[in-house]
Amino acid sequence: MQGGKNYSLIVNALTSGYTECFEVKIGREKTAEGMSMAVMNPVNVTIWDDAGEDFENTFSVAEDGIYYIGIHAISDADLDRLTVNSIKVEDGPVSTAPGPLNIVATPNTEGDLQVTIQLKAPSTTYDGSALSSNLTRIDILRDGETVGSIEDVTPGSILTYTDEPDEPGYHTYQAIPYNADGKGQKSEKVTVYVGVDTPTEIENFVAQDKQTAVGLTWDKVGNEGSNGLYVNPARVDYTIYRTMWTEGWFGPELVYDDSLTIVTLRDADSYDLPYATNEGEQKYEYWVIEPSNEAGVGMNTVTGLVVGAPYTVPFTESFTDEQLHYFWDTDAEPMNFTMASDNDNSAMALLSREEGEKYFSSGKIDIHTMSNPVLLFDVKAQGISQLTVTADADGHEPETVQANAEITEEYTTVRVPLSLFKASRYVRFAIMAYFTTPSEFDFWSGELVTTGDILVIDNLRICEDGDDTAIRSAKDDVKADNKRYTIDGRRISDSRQPKGIYVSRNHKVVVK
Repeated sequence: MQGGKNYSLIVNALTSGYTECFEVKIGREKTAEGMSMAVMNPVNVTIWDDAGEDFENTFSVAEDGIYYIGIHAISDADLDRLTVNSIKVEDGPVSTAPGPLNIVATPNTEGDLQVTIQLKAPSTTYDGSALSSNLTRIDILRDGETVGSIEDVTPGSILTYTDEPDEPGYHTYQAIPYNADGKGQKSEKVTVYVGVDTPTEIENFVAQDKQTAVGLTWDKVGNEGSNGLYVNPARVDYTIYRTMWTEGWFGPELVYDDSLTIVTLRDADSYDLPYATNEGEQKYEYWVIEPSNEAGVGMNTVTGLVVGAPYTVPFTESFTDEQLHYFWDTDAEPMNFTMASDNDNSAMALLSREEGEKYFSSGKIDIHTMSNPVLLFDVKAQGISQLTVTADADGHEPETVQANAEITEEYTTVRVPLSLFKASRYVRFAIMAYFTTPSEFDFWSGELVTTGDILVIDNLRICEDGDDTAIRSAKDDVKADNKRYTIDGRRISDSRQPKGIYVSRNHKVVVK
C-alpha cells in the first residue's frame, strides 16, 4: 500500500442464524498483536443467505509497505459461526473527488414496483474542501448494479430519481458521485421493500368445539403488510394445516408441511373442519394457518383444542407413582413433590420460569349424571397466598368459580361447587396462581437450579358433595389403569414430560 492513498475495503460475510459481529484491523506484521490499526469498526452480521452481505469502509495508511489484514470476530460466545466469503481492497477516492452524499429511498405505498430516490449532492471533496465545479454525474445502484445516472450535478443540490425494479421484494440502493478527478465516496446503503407486501401474522385464530366439527375462526389481515406496505386483503389466501409430532433438538416439535394441508381459502375468516370431537382418548389437536398473496407467505399462527371422550365421574387424580393418569395442561413447570396430602408420596408441584400467572387445567369431564357436583383438591404453597379457579362449559369462555382462595404452607382443601355446569356436555377447570419469584432452570438440561415460588396440588376429585366413598374407590381404579400422559396431552410409555412445544416450517412458533 502507498502512504497517504485512500483505499476501499469490502468484506462479504454471513451468519449461521445468530447475529455475529466483527471488526477489521491491519498491520505490518502477520500476528494479532501486529495488526493494531482499525480499518473497519465493529459491524453486526444478520444475513444468513449464502450470497452474504457486503461491508465497506475507506481508509489510508501513513507509510508505503506490505500490510496484513485481519478479520477479528468479536461476537458473543456460543453463537455458532461467522462466515467470510471474500475480502477486497480497491483504490479509494482521491482527496479531490466528491465527498459524502445523503440518499433516501421511498417505495410506492400502493404496491407498485416503483421507488423514489432522493439525494443531496455532496458540496465538499473527500478531504473536506469546497467543490469548485459541478459533479460530472451521480450513479444510482440497485442491489450492487448501476440502474441509472444523473448528469451535470450542482454541488449541494437536491435531486430525485425514480427506479422501477422488475421484481418485488427487498432492494438495496446506493449512490456514487463523480467529478473530473474520479469516483467519490459512496453513500450509505438503504434497503427497502418494494411492491405488494407479504401479509401480517393472523390474529385471533381460535378453535371451537362443535361436536361434529372444529370451528376455526380468525381475523382477516388488513391492508398493511409485514413491512408496513400495501396488501390487498381481498387477494389474501388462508391455508390451514394439520400438524404432527416429531423429535427435535430440544424435545418434541409440532411440525406441518404441504402433505398436511386441509384447505386454502381466499378472503375468508372461518372454516368448519369435520371432526368427532367427543370420541377417542383426550389430547390436544393443533392447527396452523398461513396467510399468503402474490408477494409471499406471512408468519404462521397456531391454535389448539382438547378433543376426545369426556371422563366420567367420580373423577380423581392423586399423581400416584409420579404419573399423570388423565390429560392435563399447564404453562408452569411441573415437578413431582413427595410430601403428598394423601400419603402416597406423589403430588404435583408447579414452579415458574418467570413472574406471572400460571395455570393447571383439566381435560374434559362429564358431570351431568351428578345432582350436586363439587370439585375438591388439596393445596399448599411457598411464596403464594391465593389462587383462583375457573371453569368452562363445552369449550366456551371460562368463568371464575372461586376467586382468591387463601392458601398457606400447610395443606388445606379447596371446595368449588360445579352445579352450574351440570347441563353441559363437559366441563374443564383450571387452577391459577400468580408467581412473584421465578425459579431458575439450567438452559440445556432443564434441571432446577434455584427454587422460587411453589404451588403444590394433590388429591383432586369431582364427586357428589360429601361423597368420599366414591372417591376412595375411584383412586384404586386410576392406579390400576396406569395411563401416562405428557403435559401437552400425548400418551407415552415413560415418565418424560417435554418442556417445549414448537411449530416449525418456514417459521417457528411457540405453542403456549
